[in-house]
Amino acid sequence: MSVGALFFVVAAFGLIAWFMARARAAAFRGSTSGRFTALPGHYGWYVALWTIIPPVAFLSIWSFTSPALVTDAVIATPAAAALPAQGFERAAILSEARNLARGQAFGAFHDLSEVLAPAYAAAQARFNWIATALAATLAFAGFAFAYLRVRPQFAARTHVERIVMIALLAASLIAILTTVGIVASLVFESARFFSIVPITDFLFGTHWSPQVIDARDPGASLGALPLFWGTFFIGAIIAMIVAIPFGLMSAIYLTQYAKPRTR
Repeated sequence: MSVGALFFVVAAFGLIAWFMARARAAAFRGSTSGRFTALPGHYGWYVALWTIIPPVAFLSIWSFTSPALVTDAVIATPAAAALPAQGFERAAILSEARNLARGQAFGAFHDLSEVLAPAYAAAQARFNWIATALAATLAFAGFAFAYLRVRPQFAARTHVERIVMIALLAASLIAILTTVGIVASLVFESARFFSIVPITDFLFGTHWSPQVIDARDPGASLGALPLFWGTFFIGAIIAMIVAIPFGLMSAIYLTQYAKPRTR
């Protein structure tokens, strides 16, 4: 089973776990007197989260690592001994063989790709079964661990809220790290750019033609002054020429002349 299909299977199993845990909690709430710390729905969410999160986390990591594992398994086969050395041609042959194995291509430019395609298909099927077994094991283990804790004294609401808080914290950290990565990438690439093109040529140059760059003087065709002026001219001058009269006239009409219904 493919990784994409496993996500749907895990989600379906989580839904079943939610109903089972909710039904069990509702049963002991009906047969036990006293004050409870959580609603049946909280028990359902607790068991469902424990059923879904471990296999989803595993499958997320597996989706990034399995292509390299499949490729290594194909390279280890005797048929891959005829592959060229490291380079573009080697990568092209492997990519073509992978597409043939997945049914995404109907022909091959390299004969070796057709030879490696069955090995790719076999390796992919083997690793898919490994992913299926591990994901199923994690899902059942998480379900059993959480389901056995569904008792009247168990504070499921507190645990669910804690899991949600951790998820929100992780999402916030991802957003922060993404922003830091974007800023770092901009700073790094800008440093590389200005190490080649003088900053004065870029800021005050009057000629912008990046499709034709002279290696002896790259700053001669990378002057950004026309870009700055074009942005200012369109975004400020022309926009204000249109916006100010229409906005002012509309405001005067609505406040002074328009009937209440029209206003």
